Amino acid sequence: MSSNKCKKCGLTNFAYDDACRRCDTLLLPKPKPKAKTPRRFSFGSLLIIAFAAGFAFYLYQGMQKSADDVYADELKRIEEQKKDKTAGLSRSEYEKQRTGTYFEAVKSSNSLSAHNEHIAETQKAMEAATNAQQGKQ
Repeated sequence: MSSNKCKKCGLTNFAYDDACRRCDTLLLPKPKPKAKTPRRFSFGSLLIIAFAAGFAFYLYQGMQKSADDVYADELKRIEEQKKDKTAGLSRSEYEKQRTGTYFEAVKSSNSLSAHNEHIAETQKAMEAATNAQQGKQ
């Protein structure tokens, strides 16, 4: 239980007493602690909120650009599929077409034709050397 001490005579009185029981001096109630006033909004808080908002906007714009790029790539892929002649073919038809395409590419290759000419010349030289050795014997 709380109490009030008289400032004049020093008697300890009950908290609900308005005057001292010994000297009848008015007792002042203990002052209640002041409630803290709420802090005002500071410039630092405003700066932090502005930075967070700017960062969120930056992230949003980056994700938006990324999503736009993905969407554009997807549209491009769909357009290329429409132009693709192999779309809708069965696997065996696709393999035949692919094999034919590669065969034509290899057949018309400059380096392959040069290689074949080199092999033919080497075989002729080997035949000539074999014939010359058989002629000496």
